[in-house]
Amino acid sequence: MKQQTPNTGHSLDTNADAETIRERVFSTEIRVCAVFVSGVLASLAIGSTALAQERWAARVLALIALASTVMLWLRHRYAVYAWAFLFAAMGAGTALLNDPGHHSLLYWSGRFGTALSLFWFAYQLFKLGKQVADHTVQ
Repeated sequence: MKQQTPNTGHSLDTNADAETIRERVFSTEIRVCAVFVSGVLASLAIGSTALAQERWAARVLALIALASTVMLWLRHRYAVYAWAFLFAAMGAGTALLNDPGHHSLLYWSGRFGTALSLFWFAYQLFKLGKQVADHTVQ
């Protein structure tokens, strides 16, 4: 039988699970990976020689990644939502930005398959972010 914690209505097992999730989400390994991803996106944004539309998209993604990384290092309760937003923006960019030189079926299936994968990952991060945000005590 699970005991109820006072004033929250959550079971002790649920609170313990939430704390385990928070420890994993805000682990040093995840935060170092976030710095790496932000650095890669920043270097792509700075050194881009693509069309103006793609340069702006790269800059916006780099800024979102930088803000998400800062939120993760500060252990902000909505940091996982920020990363979900980043991957959703990457999926949208993959789906919407068009490379006029490629018109093959393989290119289109790879492009939209990548966009769907990014959207799926963003959705999974959104679900995880809900768990982290709902059980965070500031």
